[in-house]
Amino acid sequence: MNIMQQNEISVLSKALFWDVPSDTINIQRIANENINWLIERAFEYGTMKDIRYVLKWYGREKIVPVLCSAESLSKETVGFACALFVLKKTDFKCYNYRRSNPIYY
Repeated sequence: MNIMQQNEISVLSKALFWDVPSDTINIQRIANENINWLIERAFEYGTMKDIRYVLKWYGREKIVPVLCSAESLSKETVGFACALFVLKKTDFKCYNYRRSNPIYY
């Protein structure tokens, strides 16, 4: 079953796929098979419009576990997700890992 229709896919901003050649990308396949990648990508690099569409397509029930189990999210994304979904920073795997293993420059 497809999560989204082909005509809905075109609403995603090109910034989400900045590192993928546009002629090789199959957004339909990504949306149905690489859900975690798309959700993380939308929250990290997407616009508010992108995030709204991802929320519409997948819902809070799928998005929250994906974000909380993500290996790497920016501080801004963690803070935004905390405010949006009423979570604590410590709910995020990447936050707990970052705190216990600081990077020294």
